[in-house]
Amino acid sequence: ALKQRLEAHGDDGKKAFKEPFYKPSQPGKAAPLVRTANLAGTQQSGLQVRGGIANNGAMLRVDIFTDGKKFHAVPLYVADAVRPELPNRAVVAFKPEDEWTLMDVSAGYRFLFSLHENDWVRVRQKDKSPIEGYFSMVHRGTGNIKIWAHDHDQAVGKGGLIEGVGIKTALSVEKFHVDMLGRLYSVRQEQRQPLRKRTLARGAYCSLAQRGLHPAHRSHPG
Repeated sequence: ALKQRLEAHGDDGKKAFKEPFYKPSQPGKAAPLVRTANLAGTQQSGLQVRGGIANNGAMLRVDIFTDGKKFHAVPLYVADAVRPELPNRAVVAFKPEDEWTLMDVSAGYRFLFSLHENDWVRVRQKDKSPIEGYFSMVHRGTGNIKIWAHDHDQAVGKGGLIEGVGIKTALSVEKFHVDMLGRLYSVRQEQRQPLRKRTLARGAYCSLAQRGLHPAHRSHPG
């Protein structure tokens, strides 16, 4: 019955269950209300393995590109390490991966740098104060990034995490190296690197860093 109602509304869950739906019950007994229903979906990305699709795994880094007007984020996952070429599609908000923008050099797209967890990043947006801190991740549904405030300052963002930082239309997106004294050095441009075993190891290291074990969290850049 659930399937029939869903199909009758063009597989639109909001329309199909706008009116309450009750489970079948015996005569004279109150029918229980269905409050939730799990809907199966098609996995849009992953690695083909033995006739199926495996999950991408952990996000290892995000490659930042520009076309001179906007900034674009290409997420790289563990699964990409076994592919012959690096992924070249940048997140387009609320679009499946096959509709993301192709970072075609001939179309004017240029690689800037890679962001790993805990790299220092600064984003300048129009009419706003700069947002900076330790890079956390990119949201593959929106293309926005998350940034940890210095020392995970609980007064900043949500428990120290600044979410929903838009970069696509930002005035600038900068990456910095931090030396042992906490001084910042701007990274103008890098050469795009393949994913290697040491990159995979760094992904595991960063998972520890996110739990507060990264030494950089104990020194203040700037």
